[in-house]
Parts: sequence; C-alpha cells; structure tokens
Amino acid sequence: MFSYLPLPHDDQRVSVISRRQFSLGLAFTLSACGGSDTTNTPAPTPVVTPPRAIASVQANTIATFVSPWSIAFLPDTRLLLTTRNSANYNPGQMFIVSPDGTVSAPIDGLPANGGVLDVILHPA
Repeated sequence: MFSYLPLPHDDQRVSVISRRQFSLGLAFTLSACGGSDTTNTPAPTPVVTPPRAIASVQANTIATFVSPWSIAFLPDTRLLLTTRNSANYNPGQMFIVSPDGTVSAPIDGLPANGGVLDVILHPA
C-alpha cells in the first residue's frame, strides 16, 4: 500500500512503498524484459510444403495496347483497362474490353494528369 508523506517545505506529496512492493515491481519488470535462453534449445525446423503443380494455363490475346497499366474484371466478364501516357494515347484513358476483343472508345470524364494508374471496382 502507498502512504503519502508531506514534504517539509512544499505542499506536494511523495509516495513511499514497502520493500515487498518494490521487490515485486522489480521482479515483474525484469521478467517482462525477457532475458537469454539458457536451455540452448535448437530453433524448430520450418516445414516447407512444395507448391502445387498447375495443370494447365492457356493465354489468349484478345486486344493489344501500347501502354496498358491496370485491369479490373467486371462481373459480366468484360475488362476495364487503363493506359498510361504514351505517344498513341492521351494520358489517363480507360477502355472497356469485351471477351471477343472489342475495345470501346475511351471513357470520358477521367482526370487527365499523367494517367489513371490503378483501377479498382467499387464493392457495391
């Protein structure tokens, strides 16, 4: 328990704790610091699982762009594709690409300050 003693020339109080409280506080503080492991137990060997083999991957080119930057998949299987600044496109253009390769005209109303960069669909 703490007891408070007035200082002789001041209205402030100072707390006095017993030796037992000090010893317990010191023990808890030192135990929280950790310390060295004296048992010399070896570190556990990590278990490495080999990657699964991929059965097959098929890539089909459906559209070609000079500087594609980001793709977002729409729920109806179309893609939103952004381009970065290049000689062939104005900066910050976005296109809708259909699975059959049809590319829309650039989508209007986007910022044109060096590119759209990444595109992510709204979760709703």
